[in-house]
Amino acid sequence: MSKEFDPSRRDFLKKLWLIAWWAVILGTWWKLLYDALSSDWEDEETIEVNIKSIKDKPIDLWYQEIIKDKDINFITSTWDKFSKLSRISRSLRRKPVTDVVEDRYNIPRWLLMAMMAQEWMWDPTMPNLPVKGSKYGDGWLGLIHIQAINAHDFGLKTLPRYTKWMKDMQHGKLIEETLKKCKYNLAKLVKYDDRFHPILAVDCAARFLVNCKNRSWSGTDDRIHALKLYSWRWYSWKSWYGYKVIEYRATINNITWDWFPNNFSKNIYKDIKNCKNKNSYIKNELDELRFYIDWERCWYDEYLAYFEELMQNFELQKYMKIWTYAENIASKGKKTPIPKDREITPENTLIKSEFVDTKQHNSEWFRLYRYKIKKWDTPLSISDKFDARDKQNWDKYANAGNLNIVKFNWKLAKSIKEGDVVYVKARKK
Repeated sequence: MSKEFDPSRRDFLKKLWLIAWWAVILGTWWKLLYDALSSDWEDEETIEVNIKSIKDKPIDLWYQEIIKDKDINFITSTWDKFSKLSRISRSLRRKPVTDVVEDRYNIPRWLLMAMMAQEWMWDPTMPNLPVKGSKYGDGWLGLIHIQAINAHDFGLKTLPRYTKWMKDMQHGKLIEETLKKCKYNLAKLVKYDDRFHPILAVDCAARFLVNCKNRSWSGTDDRIHALKLYSWRWYSWKSWYGYKVIEYRATINNITWDWFPNNFSKNIYKDIKNCKNKNSYIKNELDELRFYIDWERCWYDEYLAYFEELMQNFELQKYMKIWTYAENIASKGKKTPIPKDREITPENTLIKSEFVDTKQHNSEWFRLYRYKIKKWDTPLSISDKFDARDKQNWDKYANAGNLNIVKFNWKLAKSIKEGDVVYVKARKK
């Protein structure tokens, strides 16, 4: 006699099949999610650098607004934008750029910053002012002004040029027209001329300066002679370009304690000492500056931290990963891929406070607090330290937790080491 089929067995097999089916679906879903998350942690882009001479543009960079560009207003600062205090305090926000470029081309620290303070301080959209008797400037542009013809010779894309001379008044007119057409929007301007991009502009000025030094004689005051070739101004003593750069450099070095090269002549050292003494007041005044960032009051450290974060918009991390000039020359012009382990966070070493509000928020209204890793720090100890600090300051934020310790790009800080800059994601209660 045949056995009767047990319906409970059919139900069991049906459930087993459904469980297997859901396991496949969930497994696929988790793999997709894992791949998506993993792709955030690994930079899949492989950049190849092909440098044969100092005149080769090392990399293409663009502008994308990742960090919101906020309104900056001064509370306690000189409104004279040509004053030394104004020039230096605003130029120092570009320190992550000048540091990286100086290291790339073995240029003494703060020389590019001093040139920026002399040229046009801080604004990448500001060309040379109109010359006397003319409505337009002569075509020099960039954070450290460089002529259109030289920018072209050093591999940068420029607006159309109308002469091979350093002064190109028609080009200057075109710069003004382009600025107005693009409404001073850097995302649009960089498509027309690389000098609007702060990193590419400073890099080009650095390469031009290195080329000038290579063409001047070596030895005592070689960098002073390079400045003469760079500016094409040959006046002597305090009325010439080089003295003004020395004055800014001496003043800035007084703030940072970086040293000058040791191959200057006695007269140059005398000028350096005089400039340091004359402008020593600026170091103290920097700590007293107050600002509004989108109408939030802030101190100078917070001002610098906001602009340090803003470097994401200009792809400074991508630039920091490429080989130095010396390494490129050693490769004999071969295409060299950039290694993925060159993940470096741009840093403004002037920021001294332990936790600094960057004035940055995400869509969930987490606020980023900057922190520099100390010896023996762990993500958990950093979050505990932040929570303890918060309790002493009106206990405004929910407990941070070690999962809220993130990198420059808001991604979880999986590993940290001494000297790294990380951020605490803090949300108000």
